Amino acid sequence: MKPVIDEILKEATILRMLDEARTAKPGSKGLDRAKRAAKSKASQAAQDAEKLGLFSLGGGNYGEKEGGSTVATTKKGKLVFTDPNKGPKNRKDKPKSKQKATAGQTDDDFAAVGDEPSSSTKQPAKKGGSANKVARKEAKESRETRNDKINNYEPGKQPGRPGSYINEDVSMQVVDRMSGGDLAGKSEDEVIRTIYEDLAAGGAAQELGDANLSNSAAGYLRISEVRELAEEAGLENYNMGLFSKTVLAVRNAQIKRDYIDRVSDNLGWDTKKNNEVGFGGSPDELKAAGDYVDRLAAGGAKMMAVKDGKPVEIEGGAERMKKWISDSGGSHNPSDTFSIVENNGEVTVLFTSDKDSPNAIIAQSSLSEEWSGELNERALGEFVDSGDLDADEVADIISLRTAAAERLQTIESGFENVGIAMAVETIAKVKDGEVSSKELVKRFKTQDNLKKHWKDKVVGPFAKADFSRPALSTTKEALEFLPKRDAKNPYGKPTEEEMVMGFLKKSEAKPSGSSRKIIERLGTSNPDDAVENIRKEALKVESELVEKLDKDHKITVDGQEVGIGTYVQAKDVWEKGHFQAITRPEGSIFEYDDMFVVNCSGYVITPEVLSGMIGVDTENEFITEFKAGEVVETKSKTDRVTGGGMMIYAIVKDKDTGEERPVEIMQKVQRSKAGPMGKFESVFNWAKGAREYIYENGNAMDKEKNESVSYRHIQTLLEMASQV
Repeated sequence: MKPVIDEILKEATILRMLDEARTAKPGSKGLDRAKRAAKSKASQAAQDAEKLGLFSLGGGNYGEKEGGSTVATTKKGKLVFTDPNKGPKNRKDKPKSKQKATAGQTDDDFAAVGDEPSSSTKQPAKKGGSANKVARKEAKESRETRNDKINNYEPGKQPGRPGSYINEDVSMQVVDRMSGGDLAGKSEDEVIRTIYEDLAAGGAAQELGDANLSNSAAGYLRISEVRELAEEAGLENYNMGLFSKTVLAVRNAQIKRDYIDRVSDNLGWDTKKNNEVGFGGSPDELKAAGDYVDRLAAGGAKMMAVKDGKPVEIEGGAERMKKWISDSGGSHNPSDTFSIVENNGEVTVLFTSDKDSPNAIIAQSSLSEEWSGELNERALGEFVDSGDLDADEVADIISLRTAAAERLQTIESGFENVGIAMAVETIAKVKDGEVSSKELVKRFKTQDNLKKHWKDKVVGPFAKADFSRPALSTTKEALEFLPKRDAKNPYGKPTEEEMVMGFLKKSEAKPSGSSRKIIERLGTSNPDDAVENIRKEALKVESELVEKLDKDHKITVDGQEVGIGTYVQAKDVWEKGHFQAITRPEGSIFEYDDMFVVNCSGYVITPEVLSGMIGVDTENEFITEFKAGEVVETKSKTDRVTGGGMMIYAIVKDKDTGEERPVEIMQKVQRSKAGPMGKFESVFNWAKGAREYIYENGNAMDKEKNESVSYRHIQTLLEMASQV
């Protein structure tokens, strides 16, 4: 019994999971000993507070007397004084500490007690190190300066939206910090609290934190669950949106951490010797990753992976790995983030598509991409090569697709005419006195959905004009759209009312998607009827094209006749859903075990989950059992058509009875992301049936505690002990 208990205590200390001993089965003195150890092990912050004579006020806060005001709080597991003048430097009873400020800080930046030097602090390279050691060091240093994801966020320069950025890039930073950094060995509660405090700290993180504030819970989390998690993390004051996104990012990171450990074990590596570097999906990140692989290869490193449970050398070596990396974010490699792991001269790479929930968008595209993109050009070429279609048939298919694309373009170009009509109507209303230019200025400056456009769309085009120099191009453009200048003020800056009218005149002469959206928000013109008619016509294009292609052109797939329209739709959905992971095509990232995974912040979509969801094992089976439903109009609150959607089914056959039944796997929605008069884009989501299957079969967390696999390890040990 004693060796088992000793192992429990050892593992619990490493994972800082001693508190979890309380969940084990009762009846063992050894387990009771573990529980007592857990309760008696106070945090470093609590120990330092006790040394300074401070009293606990609850929630990780401390004061100079019971019930008094807070003078220090727990931050990142350390005691931090809210007023540095009351910190340990100014207290007679301060504990001794040799801690120096980490890179980028001064000693007074944080009046923290008992800090340990950051594991990310750069150390000078040892002389005589191997090429791989130098490459690892350079990659780590590059990431530390290049990718402090929380503090280096730049709106507009990062892939995705601010919420996606936290779940993708920030979670990758969490993995790095869990791998020997300041978060190594921390419990989930401690990691969540640390990352939330980093995001909510203001300063360099202000923009990213503010962009994720909301009153609703993110992803699959419920508000009641978020409140409970915040309490467990010791947070009393927090924002629901930002905190829930933090929780999901940490869970995402824990699953990534688990996969790194699992693949390392399968490669026969000692994980303590792993050198891990994480990367995001921006062009700079992809280039840095490619350079890192080059340097490792130059040092003689072998590119490795796991296939069918066994270590194998990647065919194509470093060049193949670099190609996968450069394909990140595309159809051949739909990943958002990835880790390159080096161990004793061997290297592997693990790619992740990061989602905050199985409800999240799977993919986005346009009808043009779906009908004339690389996938379909490749398919047509294969048909000709195989003899399924002759050159004349392919020419007819291309002609039908081209005609459909041109028809859609013509229909949606009608939005431009609607925008011009709206600008003309608004100008006329100002002239007739129905609305004043002063009122329009007020709407721009006070309406939440217009404020941000005041500077860039109204003031911006005229602010740079120098009216004393009318020959300048900026001045010419300004004069073209401004009302006739007042003779008493020919060279002065235009008034706010003049600039508003200038914006409307420019919108009439040079209409754009953004100007249409802005004028619609001004409320001076109602384009609903015209917009709805355009939407209805646009929705017909795809369904009519599929119907025509299915009727005129058919091929044989596994002995079954399939229309070309349905075939193209099925191929597109197969790729959008990453179903190629089931068949593991050679030379792809899907060929190898766990090299690519869809991580929905704890719910993992594996090849086994995908296969079970659609009930097939091959792409041809999927094509023959594919069915797209009717296009159903989607409407606004005012009962106006804004888009349309179709349900996508797999026809699953019961192996015992032969009975067939349709299973909802995906939903495709045509909608505009650029307001009521923007062009249609295709958005793909998992359908309800597929989501339910993922929740039931893809849960990589403990279902009761929502803890990742690595945290469940201690539970396993405790259960072993209770059974001895």
